[in-house]
Parts: sequence; C-alpha cells; structure tokens
Amino acid sequence: MYTPSLHAIPELSEGVRVCWDHEEYAHILLYPDGMVVLNPNASKLLQLCNGQLSINQIITQFNSSRPDDLGGRQLLVELDTAVKRGWINLR
Repeated sequence: MYTPSLHAIPELSEGVRVCWDHEEYAHILLYPDGMVVLNPNASKLLQLCNGQLSINQIITQFNSSRPDDLGGRQLLVELDTAVKRGWINLR
C-alpha cells in the first residue's frame, strides 16, 4: 500500500462528485466511467476530500464525530483505494 504524507491534501478528481441519490437512499460517487453507491464511511471520507483539509486533518475530523474510531490506518487504506481508482488526487 502506498502511504501518502499526512500533510497531503486530497480533493476529488475532475469530473468526480459525491451526491445524494433518492432512489438508492444513499450517497453515490459519480465519475466519468460510472457510479458507485457509497457506504456511510466512504461517503463521509470522500466528502472531506474537499481540497482544503490535509489527510491528518481528515482523519482527526472523521474520527471526532464517530463513536467507533476506524483508525488512521484504515482511512489511509480507503484513501489509497480512491487514489488508485482515480477518484481523488493528492497535492
């Protein structure tokens, strides 16, 4: 697994967006090649990838509002997957 700097700032790639789907009753990720129905954790994580927060800030903010701490390592795995799929870019 690629481990990015905790100071890197993730943002959704061009043409990618997260929105609410009334039929699925869930957030979905729309990208040029398709769509993915997101689970609540993935939805919250990707919404925090707004180009303003560092990975460290995202981990802190994500876990501060959850009773069960997913842990930074698991969030890094999720971010790594999103980068590999081209859904987010790091700067």
